[in-house]
Amino acid sequence: MSVKVLVPSLLYKYTDNEKVVEVNGDTVQDCIDALRDRYPELERWLYRGGKVATFVHIGLNNKKASVDDKVKNGDELKIMLATGGG
Repeated sequence: MSVKVLVPSLLYKYTDNEKVVEVNGDTVQDCIDALRDRYPELERWLYRGGKVATFVHIGLNNKKASVDDKVKNGDELKIMLATGGG
């Protein structure tokens, strides 16, 4: 399945300034893994302990998604990084 992944601006420099990256996968997890495989430097930004980090929020066609959600050809994933501070 060809899925478009919208990359947050903070991570553009790790995706060769690509704002949208097309990947293949059957689930959200597959797609995030494919993105990481293409751009290995994203691992430290997206994963903790080998899993997608809890501060990484993912939208699937503008709805909140979990990593187990199925995707289909033409879907759009949006990666959002939660920020904190004080």
